[in-house]
Amino acid sequence: MRDKATAVNFQAFRRTFATWMQKTGATVKDVQGAMRHSMPDRTIKVYMPEIPAGVSAAVEDLDRLLNEKFGEWQAGSEVTMQ
Repeated sequence: MRDKATAVNFQAFRRTFATWMQKTGATVKDVQGAMRHSMPDRTIKVYMPEIPAGVSAAVEDLDRLLNEKFGEWQAGSEVTMQ
C-alpha cells in the first residue's frame, strides 16, 4: 500500500511547477494563469505557500551535506554522516 504522505502524484507535480515558476520571478497572476485557476487565492494558499526561512536554511544545509558526502563516496572514501 502506498503512503499518501510521500507519494508522487499529479498534485506534487503541480506544486513543483508553481514553486519553480515563482523562482523564475513569475508573479502570482502569471502562475495563476498558467495553472488555470479562476482565483489567485487558491494559487497562493495551495500551490505557493511561503516556506519559513528556517526551513529553507535547514534544507539547504542538508543539501550541502549530502552533496559533500556523495562527493566523498564517488571519490572512494568511506562515508559517515557525522
